[in-house]
Amino acid sequence: MFLYKEFLIGEHQKGLLYIDGRFERPLGPGLHQVYRLFRRVDVVRVDVRVRTVQVLGQELMTADAVTLRMNLVGRYRVRNPALAVHEVEDYHDVGLKDLVLPGDMKAILNRVLEARKRAEAAQIERREEVAATRSLANTAAMLEKNPTLMRLKEMELLEKILAGYGHKVVLGLPGRLQKLIGLDEGA
Repeated sequence: MFLYKEFLIGEHQKGLLYIDGRFERPLGPGLHQVYRLFRRVDVVRVDVRVRTVQVLGQELMTADAVTLRMNLVGRYRVRNPALAVHEVEDYHDVGLKDLVLPGDMKAILNRVLEARKRAEAAQIERREEVAATRSLANTAAMLEKNPTLMRLKEMELLEKILAGYGHKVVLGLPGRLQKLIGLDEGA
């Protein structure tokens, strides 16, 4: 049995067969026999299950000069063992898992966010006030150029005021006609 070398590749593994230091082919799960007379035969086993890598307690400084402490976690699965082993020096990935703000930094950052939101709300309110003022200025310019429109607006306002008291308004009737229907000037 010295002519063959046997390799057992697990169900969750893929093998990479090397003969005399050169990659030959991938090997799937199972028992493999490779002819080895006057050759160096090696197999690299690569686990293809989803794996998790954790990096705990890393501190970093943000652009705002705030020191943050975070825990990182990475999950990965090797889909192409030959590419992972040959093209990448270290194929373990790392992602952000947890971010812990030290001391009272959380309260300070919350106050900063609240202040920004209040400033944005005040800015929106100022824009609305400017828009309302422009609308009033436009209305005033229109009324100034058109006296009939101004008179109609006055009558509309007077009608609204008196309607709240249950009165009816008749405008523009001559005085004698007003006396005949009972709307004399003393009423």
